[in-house]
Amino acid sequence: MIDSKTSPFLFDPKQIAVIRTSEGKVDLGGIGKGYTVQGAARWLKNIGGASAGIVDGGGDMTVWSDGLKEWKIGVAHPLQNNREIAQFRLKNGSIATSNVIYRSWTKGNEKKHHILNGRTGLPAENHMIQATVISENCLDAEVGAKLCLIEEVKNIKTQLKKLNSACTYLLVNDQGKVISDKLGELM
Repeated sequence: MIDSKTSPFLFDPKQIAVIRTSEGKVDLGGIGKGYTVQGAARWLKNIGGASAGIVDGGGDMTVWSDGLKEWKIGVAHPLQNNREIAQFRLKNGSIATSNVIYRSWTKGNEKKHHILNGRTGLPAENHMIQATVISENCLDAEVGAKLCLIEEVKNIKTQLKKLNSACTYLLVNDQGKVISDKLGELM
């Protein structure tokens, strides 16, 4: 439920519109990247005739294959970049990872990051520092990864299923613990 007193947005279901009611800008960077990766993959596959391929948009990627090629994709631990926490094998699908460490800063005594909770306009706080989502398309994977960093932990699985029933996830909390939804082999 959106609290209309604290939300930086006004939601108008009759007009199917969202109006920004506070200062600031909306950055569609990650969502735009997911959409672009998916569009490029679709073009290469359907128009370009590529039977297998990978489009990598800075770690958010879509892969496809005629069934013969399998892609092996590793996910780094957010606190130990030289350590993989999982490896996935995909023939067809998308994977996106987001975290709150790489684009973070300190303001006064407060640590802030770039993932904002749309309900409050403030940096999201659910104790997750990294989320990787695998889905059928990159846009859903990208949106899902952001959702995992914003949503209350108890609601993540339900919300991802609403986004796309094929979404699965791998999370890392602020203690470094890896939480999986039946994804790959944990390392």
